[in-house]
Amino acid sequence: MRKGDLIVLLHAHLPFVKHPEHEYALEEAWLYEACLECYLPLVRMLRGLAREGIRCPFTLSVSPTLLEMLADPLLRRRLLRHLDNVTALAEREAARLTSDPVLGALALMYARRSADLRDFHLKELHGDLLSALAETAPRAGVELITTCATHAFLPALAPLPEAVRAQVRLGQEALRRRLGVEPRGLWLPECGYYDGLDALLAEAGVEYFFLESHGLLHARPRPRYGVHYPVRTPAGPVAFARDAEAARRVWCARSGYPGHPAYREFHRDLGFELPVEELGEAFAPGGARAPTGIKYYRVTGGSGAKEPYEPDAALAKAREDAEDFIRMLAQRVGLLGEAARRAGAPFEPLVVAAYDAELFGHWWYEGLHWLEHLFRGLHGRRDIRAVTPGEYLRMRGGLETAAPALSSWGEGGYGGAWVDPANDWAIPRIHRAWMSWERLASVRLASVRLASVRLAARTEAGGTEHKRLLAQALREALLSQGSDWPFHMKKETAAPYAERRVREHLQNFARIEEMADAGKVDGDRLGELEERDSLFPWLTPETIPGACRRSSSSGSSKTRPRHRR
Repeated sequence: MRKGDLIVLLHAHLPFVKHPEHEYALEEAWLYEACLECYLPLVRMLRGLAREGIRCPFTLSVSPTLLEMLADPLLRRRLLRHLDNVTALAEREAARLTSDPVLGALALMYARRSADLRDFHLKELHGDLLSALAETAPRAGVELITTCATHAFLPALAPLPEAVRAQVRLGQEALRRRLGVEPRGLWLPECGYYDGLDALLAEAGVEYFFLESHGLLHARPRPRYGVHYPVRTPAGPVAFARDAEAARRVWCARSGYPGHPAYREFHRDLGFELPVEELGEAFAPGGARAPTGIKYYRVTGGSGAKEPYEPDAALAKAREDAEDFIRMLAQRVGLLGEAARRAGAPFEPLVVAAYDAELFGHWWYEGLHWLEHLFRGLHGRRDIRAVTPGEYLRMRGGLETAAPALSSWGEGGYGGAWVDPANDWAIPRIHRAWMSWERLASVRLASVRLASVRLAARTEAGGTEHKRLLAQALREALLSQGSDWPFHMKKETAAPYAERRVREHLQNFARIEEMADAGKVDGDRLGELEERDSLFPWLTPETIPGACRRSSSSGSSKTRPRHRR
């Protein structure tokens, strides 16, 4: 007898980082590390399970910024170079550690792994991870969704409904263009929700989205069955809420699975231990060290001495932890189901397990093995059914209606990581830039003219320049809104880079605004910005489906946020 349902969601996201002006850029390596340790192994795992006839019905949210980086020709070439560099470094390490059978064997493991993934990427995927993902997902039972254009924390944009519209609709358009998928669901960046957001999501055709637990627990009226049944919001989209215990088991480094001593230690990386000259420019550009992905130790000894990593023991532990998670699910949905039936619930309870995709393979090296054995263990079970949100909603009707509460995930649960004295200086500047963008885009978009009559009245070449200028202004405004930068400023991880990125995008926007108002385009400067901040190269005013245009209903009370922070 079935006791309950499980929705697993992985959110794959990285901020848009591209530095063509540098041969090696430390922050670009975020993408290459995630591809080597998470995205490529994930696709390979899905293909292997599909060949065995094992479905993996989970939801994968892929952010538009990640989609654009994976499609970028320069970054794709640099990814292959990174795989070559890791392989070469690991081979040098194996030679250096010939007399050490343990560490030398680990170095060889990394060399073979990166070389195998490079071959997989080039020979089986033909160097096109995006096309492979689009083809693999339906075969494996994976439901693809997206998030907002630059992963903006939407409650911070609540006073600017047009900015929220642009974030949502451009995110959807990126998924259509890059993966050929019509988006049904939306991952709210940082699970950030504010009162009235459901109306803007309904406008864009969003069928469902995800909240942190308390966003649903504090809904109005309070849902009768808690977080283990979704609710329909007043505007129509369905809200699913994360399960706290499923999150803790996998997410928490202290009490969750990743903190076990059998697993690989993330923070002991060869890039911070070898002499800089042995790392070379690839992993120490300008003398600044970067991670290599080569890690020899496991989670032991706290901040003290670490024991060497033992891959076989770690993989066995991952299988054991997957079995433990399934046991926990069975017990949890059994107890929840009994309580819900006594309360008259119309169907079995649902557990939503949502995580950052990069946890699996990157932060938690064995995480993808855990995920594989989770779906192997669920395959054929009758008590717990893994489903996607789309499958779930096709089977379920009669949902309660409730208005979710202001909420986010992260520390404190109310956006404290994204609106804080360490970063809130940026919010009024970001708002001003967006209002300036609305001014620039306000005059007759169909004829593609700026508010500046002097520029709009120029020749056909001038009209083309105008389109480029308007599109780049929108890119810079959107990029300044990304939630990654305030988070890093608050957490003081890469804080100088994060602050610099926000300031640069706002400065770039200001220069473009000056060009527009003066009716004179600096073609060289505009070209430089288009090369570096090349987000959504397909972007023109005509390809923005309503993002720059006020909806006929945008003045109604339904679409305006009823609570502004």
